[in-house]
Amino acid sequence: MNFAQNTLLPVATAGLKFYDQHFSRDAQGKLLLDPVNAIEQFWKVHDPAPDIAALKAVLPRLLALTNNFIPRDERSVGRAC
Repeated sequence: MNFAQNTLLPVATAGLKFYDQHFSRDAQGKLLLDPVNAIEQFWKVHDPAPDIAALKAVLPRLLALTNNFIPRDERSVGRAC
């Protein structure tokens, strides 16, 4: 529990806030990852697979944590991605 609250969640929250603040959204409210680099080899790509795969793998697990870990007001960023 200590690791989750003091290490995991601050890093995950900062990463999600980066996506939320630096990328726009489409008409359905989904993130538009454009332009970004993918795996340090491909430049200025649209919705790179590594980023999408990571968000799809990590977000449901973070949102499954109890409210003791993630306050309700911080969950909205994760649901919108």
